[in-house]
Amino acid sequence: MNQRSETYIRVLERRIAKLQELFPKWIRVEDALPDDKQKLIAINKRGGMILMEYSIQTLSILFPKDYTHWMPLPDPPNICTE
Repeated sequence: MNQRSETYIRVLERRIAKLQELFPKWIRVEDALPDDKQKLIAINKRGGMILMEYSIQTLSILFPKDYTHWMPLPDPPNICTE
């Protein structure tokens, strides 16, 4: 591989790393719990997925027992109605 190809590959790798930062990542329940009223997708211990709004009052005890990972949902798009 020549110098120009290696430079191009490094540029692409940096771009890929920046793009990966834009997407949410799965968070292990053991590492962190969601914020109160946070909208998220979660994976239960049987591999099923669910969309939910996390509630500290109702889920803080159940969530770590039933779910393995979670990911915040992105903000909804701005929809202009005219």
